[in-house]
Amino acid sequence: MNYYQLLEVEQDSSAEELKKKYKKLARKYHPDNKETGDEEMFKQIGQAYSVLSDPQKKRVYDQVGHEAFVSNSAGGSQYAASPFEEGGLFGDLEDVLNMFGASFSQGSRGSRGRKRSVNGSDLQVLLEIDLLEAAFGAEKELEFTRQKTCPDCQGTGADPAVPLETCTVCHGTGEIRKTTRSFLGMVTQVQTCYNCNGVGKISKSFCKTCKGKKQLKHKEKLKVRIPKGIEEGTRLFWEAKGNEGLSGGRDGDLYILVKVKKHPKFTRQKLDIWTEEPINLFQAIKGDKIKVETIHGEELVTVKPGTQSGTILTLKNKGISSGSHNIEIKVKVPSEKELSGDLLARLGKELNKELNQEKKKQQDKSNSFFGL
Repeated sequence: MNYYQLLEVEQDSSAEELKKKYKKLARKYHPDNKETGDEEMFKQIGQAYSVLSDPQKKRVYDQVGHEAFVSNSAGGSQYAASPFEEGGLFGDLEDVLNMFGASFSQGSRGSRGRKRSVNGSDLQVLLEIDLLEAAFGAEKELEFTRQKTCPDCQGTGADPAVPLETCTVCHGTGEIRKTTRSFLGMVTQVQTCYNCNGVGKISKSFCKTCKGKKQLKHKEKLKVRIPKGIEEGTRLFWEAKGNEGLSGGRDGDLYILVKVKKHPKFTRQKLDIWTEEPINLFQAIKGDKIKVETIHGEELVTVKPGTQSGTILTLKNKGISSGSHNIEIKVKVPSEKELSGDLLARLGKELNKELNQEKKKQQDKSNSFFGL
């Protein structure tokens, strides 16, 4: 079942229709709904909405298909989107949860001995491919660097060999409470302690491995499937392959910007391929059959007699997918040095003869017009 079927919408449904249907299904399948609740379905419709509600991810989904969004053994999903990513479904999901009396907040509000989670940042890397890989698709190995949690301090930034001390700001609670009086009575606001990040303890010595930065640069390799027909500037998406989060925060996502290298012979326009093919003057006058290189292999093409420079010959279905291969004929006129003296004299004589004949025809027409 694809995402459109899952959300019971058409491919051309508006964003408002998509959102309305998502909320309806989320209420139906929410785990707190005792009659129709289904946790697995609730997760699936969240995943579907997160992709189809994002214009860029929806475009990739429509182009590549549902199979490219399913989980794989490398961890995460190529092109997939998390339904709980920042700027994604927080607003929509909060509306659904409120219907069941539940609360929803981004990150931790701070509780005793609990760290405040920090989401990892997204990464964007450049992937260069050649024109034939863009036309037919390919599998590429991508090397990139991401931030990962320091293995020695586990992301605290503190020296694990030095005992922790009680935070002097929150006094070990991990929280800062502020009580104010209002017309409703006494109101207490609770925030995560800024000094210890909600842990309640601090270290006065930095981790020797990460120098207190909590994370280290880590080189990784990833196999990326390039869909056939992909265009320059397309961004592929890989879930949870960006910088790692801290204290339980979600990992960032990886965006792969595709750059298609120029081909020495082929030029691309959408799904069409263009080439220039030089022919000599004799071939242009008498016609000929010439071999033309296409992205699918060599083709034998007929040049008709009298073909002019700039003529376009089209080979249907020889471009990308259903596109064409267009051939612009370039007639090469020989220079004076490339012709022998005798041949030049003969050409001059013939050309002058043709010119005189043409002048005579024009003169005859003129005389006929005036009745002479």
